[in-house]
Amino acid sequence: MPMPTVRRSSRRGRRSTDLVGLALTGSLLALTGCTDPAGSEPERSSSAGRTAASTVEPATGPKLEVPALSLRLPDGMTWRSTKAGGTLTASGSTDGGDRATVQLSDLAASERDTRADGEAFLEAAATLKLDPIPQQPLTLLDVNGEEAWELHGENDAYAMTWLGGIHDGRRWTLSVKMPKSVEGGDGLRDRIIASVEWGTTP
Repeated sequence: MPMPTVRRSSRRGRRSTDLVGLALTGSLLALTGCTDPAGSEPERSSSAGRTAASTVEPATGPKLEVPALSLRLPDGMTWRSTKAGGTLTASGSTDGGDRATVQLSDLAASERDTRADGEAFLEAAATLKLDPIPQQPLTLLDVNGEEAWELHGENDAYAMTWLGGIHDGRRWTLSVKMPKSVEGGDGLRDRIIASVEWGTTP
C-alpha cells in the first residue's frame, strides 16, 4: 500500500500576537466560528511558490478521533488522553522525561475557504496567548487528499505546529507540541499528520 503523501506549499501569511497553552486550541477553534479574517476576499491558493513533498510512514500508536477525522499517535512514548467538550488532548512522555502534547478539536461550521479559515485562526489567536507563538508564513498543506492550513512556532524548549481546515461541514484544528530535546521530533509530527483518516458525518 503506498504511503500517504504530505505536500506543503509556501505562501505568505500574517503574524499573530502572544498566545497561552495548548488548552486554548479549543477556544481558538470556537472563536474562528464567528470571526472573519480582515479583508473582503480571502487569498486563494495557487501553484506559485516552492512546493516540498515527502512520503512518511503513518504513526500506528493510540488513536484520537473527533467527527471530522481520526489520527494515530507515535509509538515509543507513553500517552495519556483526556477529553473536554469537543477537544481531545494527549500527553506523551519518553523514558527520559520529555513530554509532547497533541490536541485535536472540531466543531460544526458552514463550508468556507481553507486559507480564510487559517487566517481566521490567526485573528482569533491575537486575542489570546499561546507559547510558542505561531509564526508566518501561513502555508497550505495536502493532508490525505484534502487541503489544510499550517502554522509553526517555537521557543527555547518546544517546536509547535498547528493545522486546520474544513471537512464535511466541520471545522477542525490539530496542534502538535514537541520538545526540541526529542530526537526526530519533526518526523514524529509528520507521522501523526500522515496517519489522518477523514470521518464521515452521518
